[in-house]
Amino acid sequence: MSSSKPLSIAVLGAGRVGAVIAAELASDKNPFQVSVADVSERALSNPILSLVADKILLKGDDSSILESCIERHDLVLNCVPGFIGYKTLEQIIRLKRPCIDISFFPERHEPLDELAKQFGVEAWFDMGLAPGMSSIVARKLADYGTEKGTQCQDLDIFVGGLPVERTFPLQYKAVFSPSDVIDEYLRPSRIKRGGETVVVAPLTEPEYLEFEGVGTIEAFITDGLRSLVEFLDVPNMREMTLRYPGHKEVMWTLRELGFFDRNEVMTRDGISASPLAVTEAILGKSWNLGEKEIDRTLFLTRARYSNGETKEVRMLDEKDLHTGYSSMARTTGFVAVAVAEFFCRQMKILGPGVYAPERLP
Repeated sequence: MSSSKPLSIAVLGAGRVGAVIAAELASDKNPFQVSVADVSERALSNPILSLVADKILLKGDDSSILESCIERHDLVLNCVPGFIGYKTLEQIIRLKRPCIDISFFPERHEPLDELAKQFGVEAWFDMGLAPGMSSIVARKLADYGTEKGTQCQDLDIFVGGLPVERTFPLQYKAVFSPSDVIDEYLRPSRIKRGGETVVVAPLTEPEYLEFEGVGTIEAFITDGLRSLVEFLDVPNMREMTLRYPGHKEVMWTLRELGFFDRNEVMTRDGISASPLAVTEAILGKSWNLGEKEIDRTLFLTRARYSNGETKEVRMLDEKDLHTGYSSMARTTGFVAVAVAEFFCRQMKILGPGVYAPERLP
């Protein structure tokens, strides 16, 4: 890294997590020149971004602003919502810029891997909490079995962000993009069962766990294993989202009644809209985590081995009242920041390609 000219980093997306990532990268402990870009003036005016000197307002009808933002930085962090994450990462790769991605896009990453090798670009996707930290922990637990001469037979990842104060009927506040939360309840979920990859519906196979200081929490299947399904040789693997008991039933009911349908319907007033878009707007408002509200993050990865041994990694985190960072923004964003800092040491980790978190050396 040159001492005369600090590396420049662009953060695309100034939402709940992106803002914290930008703020941390721009803090006094880091030598980077940081820009943050978003389509929302309100998002860019977040006080958390006070140390970020360069704030770029994007316009949906003018792609040149985004292209210019990407091209004039040494590294890009892709923090946009999942539904535009893949397209944005593809654009970053085509503009020959390395990237750390937390967008949780639904598409397979392999086509982008080929593209990145073609353009000589290195990118890391799913670099948040889960997937992200969960993937790294899962690999470590699987490797532990190999080192001890046994095999990991069962691997369960449980993770969820929750408000400390429960408000019925939903008992939930969106600690990241509301559209991505709903997508978790819609996306077919890949798990490993008996050594085979199977696809199951989200919001299924509920079970209950006890967390000290929190109480009883309900877990249900979601699509968080991602590339771990192929990477780890573990016969049985699941990723499950954690919520307060009762939340799942409400979400399941809304889904089954069609409130999450993407196809537009015509109202009696002649207005055409998709139920999903309307539901997102309504839930997004009621799910908004207020500035004075405290959220917490629950994390548990549990491994069972063929010799009968069990290993667990647990985490319970709450909002940082000093910085104002929500717990989910901290636990998600700090992973991306750490990988960005690691990458910037040599401007390389593994070289050209698109990599999952479990590939970190």
